[in-house]
Amino acid sequence: MAKTRSEYVLDGRQHILLQGLPKTGKTTLALQFSRPYLIDVDNNIAGAIQGSQLKDRDFKWDTPLERPVRDPKTKALTGEIEIIDPIKDPVGYEERFRAIFDEAFKDPDVDTVILDSATAITNMFVNAICKRANKPAMEIQLWQNFIKYWIDMITIAKSKHKRVVLIAHEELYEDKIDGGTKRMLLLPSKARATIPGMFSDVWETYVASKMVSGKPTYEHMIRCKADNKVSGLGASHPAAKPSFSATWDEVSKVLNAK
Repeated sequence: MAKTRSEYVLDGRQHILLQGLPKTGKTTLALQFSRPYLIDVDNNIAGAIQGSQLKDRDFKWDTPLERPVRDPKTKALTGEIEIIDPIKDPVGYEERFRAIFDEAFKDPDVDTVILDSATAITNMFVNAICKRANKPAMEIQLWQNFIKYWIDMITIAKSKHKRVVLIAHEELYEDKIDGGTKRMLLLPSKARATIPGMFSDVWETYVASKMVSGKPTYEHMIRCKADNKVSGLGASHPAAKPSFSATWDEVSKVLNAK
């Protein structure tokens, strides 16, 4: 039965693609969202944990690089951890990721699920697809499976009424038309064209510098409006400024805007 506009619930759970160059505060920002669960595919959260903004915050996390060991007879957990080699066992690596993914979305104490990062997840999917198909590299027909993996994963995530934050790396490339340097998602072209459209918001983190009393100061910022250097950015709320400070006070204003 059709519903009216008044029945649509704006629950404030924007799904955010958070992209940026290395060391611009993507993971640190993501971990400040409400009750986060970080799926660390990148094995790269040490810097964020050491950051001053997270010293008093707790969060849940897991990595598909590790798998709990079960007793082969009783199937009970032994307390030991097995390290998964993503090159030798790409299918086991992907299966462990999916198990953590399900756990995070079923956890009632979690509001935000963070996937870190799009590049690592892409590599994981590609390696698992090639292994299952017994191919040394991706072929044209296999890319359909790859896109389906991503679409299915994000569709399921968005149906669970939790906020999804996908961290994505950027790379610099030279624009051969105007000779300038531009930024783009560090993903295969098929993923780069598909993944951003799955999210309500696409934000870019960057570090702004300015001189104060003759000394350089640096501030972590968020850009949510595309410019001539990067495309595809956007915010779900029309009142969001083109750029704003990456402090939680400013971010929460955008997330909770009415």
